[in-house]
Amino acid sequence: MILLTLFIFYLFCICPNLTLGPRGSARHKRMKQLERYYIAHRGLFVKENHFNHSGSETGEETLTGTDSDNVLKSGTQSPSGSVIQLIPENSMQAFKRAVESGYGIELDVQLTKDHKLVVFHDKTLKRMCGINKKISACTFEELQAYGLAGTEEKIPLFKDVLNLVKGRVPLIVEIKEHGKWKNNAHSAAKHLDWYMQKYGSGRGQNDPLFCVESFHPGVVAWFRAHRRDFLRGQLGSDYMRQKVNSPFSSRFIVSNLLLNWAGRPDFIAYNCLYADQFTYKLVRRLFKTEHVAWTVRSQEQLDSLRDLYQVFIFEGFLPKN
Repeated sequence: MILLTLFIFYLFCICPNLTLGPRGSARHKRMKQLERYYIAHRGLFVKENHFNHSGSETGEETLTGTDSDNVLKSGTQSPSGSVIQLIPENSMQAFKRAVESGYGIELDVQLTKDHKLVVFHDKTLKRMCGINKKISACTFEELQAYGLAGTEEKIPLFKDVLNLVKGRVPLIVEIKEHGKWKNNAHSAAKHLDWYMQKYGSGRGQNDPLFCVESFHPGVVAWFRAHRRDFLRGQLGSDYMRQKVNSPFSSRFIVSNLLLNWAGRPDFIAYNCLYADQFTYKLVRRLFKTEHVAWTVRSQEQLDSLRDLYQVFIFEGFLPKN
């Protein structure tokens, strides 16, 4: 009896959103729309090693016009300690390429010191700009002094990205926990409210397609409490197998999605390298919800995952079909 009770409690904890009725049906239909798109991880950015000797992106595409000009003049050097990317991740140029190619976009948002919501993944500028400063400790004006990955591209405001996309492709917005996660979530919600009003019909039928996600279960729970109509997702990975500097209890809870009860996510975005993780496999089999694969890095890998996931976040290649 004790084991049965514990198992039922375990299922309660890992269960995603199973909302029934008209509202649940509408949410499911919006999630199904995402299946029509491949999602470009941090935009359609280009690492230096994505290009072959002919100057074309590996396997598929050749840059022309403005894109190739920008690559030639700005993608050759990088500040000490940072990466080199010909078209930087989470940049306006990467987002423009994704929209023009018909790909959805996954991006990351967090607040600066002066409460500007910017699109940037890392906690610090070290990897992308070669400067060991936290985003949350810099004003937006300060950030404009640094180029992304050795280019002239700057860290963009989330609102500028929304004005670029204009509802033409879906967005997966990852709310970072860096700084104060509640403030990040609140600011992102306000921006997305504005986005729906500006580029939507106001009737919910032709509104821009977007969803929010986070590794932090508190963020997902915040959106459940404050923006129930927003599609929300729980990011996850098997941190028991990954080498991360976190307490065992934290790694165990997050790896096993044990705080799904708080956020009741509409979808699970799980590291595709660990699709065999026990709890995640159980969620896939027991509960009818959408599953998003991150981050797929080859066509072969994508094809091998089609039976497990419905939506694919890709990087480093251009998916077929």
